[in-house]
Amino acid sequence: METYNQNFFNKEVFDKLLEKATSPTIISVSRNNSFGAHWLKRLLNNIKSKYQDEIHIHTYYIEDPDRIMSILGEGRSMVTYFIKENKIKDRLTGSVSKKIFHEKLSNIL
Repeated sequence: METYNQNFFNKEVFDKLLEKATSPTIISVSRNNSFGAHWLKRLLNNIKSKYQDEIHIHTYYIEDPDRIMSILGEGRSMVTYFIKENKIKDRLTGSVSKKIFHEKLSNIL
């Protein structure tokens, strides 16, 4: 899992990650130190340990929630994309239950 705590994430970075995502990939962008970010980090760490090299995970933590929304055009300050074969298969905005998260994850495994 690659984690970035910098504000360098932008639409170009996202597009490049999408272009390179030939294997199942999760890209998450959230506000640093938020409850949702802590919840997602624990969940992604469990997925990383369970699936090892089967899935690539990129997490970005940005301080300004308005920046996240303006970069990705989402209505929330936390967004998770599930990508397979260079296409977004599903996405989550905001915090959700583990059950819903795993349902979305199953779409790319």
